Amino acid sequence: MKYNIGDKVRFLNDVGGGTIVKYLDKDMVAVLNEDEFEIPISVNELIPVQTGNYDAPKMTEEDDIAYHEKTVEPVTTEVTEPEEEYEKDDDSIYTFLAFVPVDQKNMTDSDLELFIINDSNYEAYYNVMIKFGAFHVSHPGKLEANSKLSLKTLKKELLKDMDSLVVQCMYYKNNPHEVKPNISKELKLNPVKFFKQSSFTENDFFHENAYLVTIFDESKKGQGMPEISEKEIKKAIQEKEHNSRRGKRPRKFESSKRKEIREVDLHIHELLDDTKGMSNTEMLAVQMKHFHEEMNKGIKEKVQKIVFIHGLGNGTLKMEVIKELNHKYKKYRYQDASFKEYGFGATMVYFH
Repeated sequence: MKYNIGDKVRFLNDVGGGTIVKYLDKDMVAVLNEDEFEIPISVNELIPVQTGNYDAPKMTEEDDIAYHEKTVEPVTTEVTEPEEEYEKDDDSIYTFLAFVPVDQKNMTDSDLELFIINDSNYEAYYNVMIKFGAFHVSHPGKLEANSKLSLKTLKKELLKDMDSLVVQCMYYKNNPHEVKPNISKELKLNPVKFFKQSSFTENDFFHENAYLVTIFDESKKGQGMPEISEKEIKKAIQEKEHNSRRGKRPRKFESSKRKEIREVDLHIHELLDDTKGMSNTEMLAVQMKHFHEEMNKGIKEKVQKIVFIHGLGNGTLKMEVIKELNHKYKKYRYQDASFKEYGFGATMVYFH
């Protein structure tokens, strides 16, 4: 589905609409609504409106085809990505695979969700290949800096048929940076570990217990192609228990990046135990009071960034947050937080 700048559209899964004012990338546009707010949204979440009436009935499939047959092919324009801050605090790269049991109450008999984790300030192109005998099934994609991505849910009964996992990564930035090596690593799987409760432990990346495998740790030189053994599992668990007794977290993800990025959830159920009898206006006032408190705290404590999780909903809370950022806190830069991590439901504020 293609649109021109200036097209009037209605939101597919929400109330309202507006006019397309710019392309953010090939699949995302900014829609200017009646309140003069620019709302980022996927083109797949839009419906064209010929009349300008955003509350008009939905177009039928025949109407939609007829409309687009008349639409002039849009002129392709080059979109300049906003320049990001050049972070030089820690340019080391740490990459992991994680196996997260879907059923945390019965981990040894649960299907496993496979994640890839990029714990670095670099973006990455990756390909994770699952090997069955002589065949490989590829799962390629792009991974943003300091993010994790779900690749596939692995059925427990199929784990015994998997021979290995091959992971390939290429790291880069959109601004001046140190060149990092491309990696290609094969992990020979031992299915026995997925049936042991002790394999799944607390970690820095998930609220759930998970089994983490290190793909690349830049602090360690000369990494080879490891075979994951029971001895290595036992050693990792012992090291984790030792670090826990000393009150230290084992990975740099907690000590560096989590201190730089603070998360603040503005959902009303996170702020109040009971909202019975409260109007929407009263609940919004509570949420905005908490927003101002966290902004002032962030300024005072000199944090690097805060991600305000406001959800999508009807957009009222997000609009109020943006309104305050544009007026009361206009010296601080902001943008939509990671789409893969938060969807359209969060805004990141930069304090430095």
